Amino acid sequence: FSMNYKLEKDLQMDLAIRDLGILVSSTQYIRREVAIGECIPDVVIVGFPDNFGIINYPKKISNRHIYILWLIKKSKQISSYEIANKSFQRIDKVNRIIKDLVDSGAVIKTENGDFRVQDTIASLQTEVVAIEAKLSKWNQALEQAKRYQEFADKVIVAIDADKTPKRKSVIEKFIEQNIGLCAISPNSLDWIVYPRYAFVESFEKECLVTSALSPSTHTLWERR
Repeated sequence: FSMNYKLEKDLQMDLAIRDLGILVSSTQYIRREVAIGECIPDVVIVGFPDNFGIINYPKKISNRHIYILWLIKKSKQISSYEIANKSFQRIDKVNRIIKDLVDSGAVIKTENGDFRVQDTIASLQTEVVAIEAKLSKWNQALEQAKRYQEFADKVIVAIDADKTPKRKSVIEKFIEQNIGLCAISPNSLDWIVYPRYAFVESFEKECLVTSALSPSTHTLWERR
């Protein structure tokens, strides 16, 4: 059987250096094999608007920090007691995390004692793309890719061009699930199904965005 890549890892590495032309944002961060929840997409790309302002995350930021930051962002303005109730955490633990966020500047305490996120975070428009790469098993890739829709605005399956499905019935499955499909080889990248944007708002997505920007983890990402 003819194949462009011997290993899936080779396909993933090739995919990670390509300009897929699927993001409007010119500021992009890319990373391979990112663990998010129970999923590990082969490639994740996070797109940011041009010239977005400085975001002051704490130097050490945990998932608890990100969750509380996400709650505050979603609520626009919220008290520490409401945060504790919504996050099912003790108020003393919540207050310690809020203090870290306020000290860094990511969160601002209002005059009435509630909390809101800094303006740059509140207005930040991001786009997350998750990609599953396979040499040939499109059905397995499609099942995995469906789970990525919980945290990615665009989801793509990339398959070796010599093994990319061409049957109409298969292509329709990708269209129905709103998942892109591309055929990739060392010299080409052809879209069988172009990925459509579907906005997602979730804690998992917030984790990816924060990971790409925060001081403790952004070095794991490659900026384009």
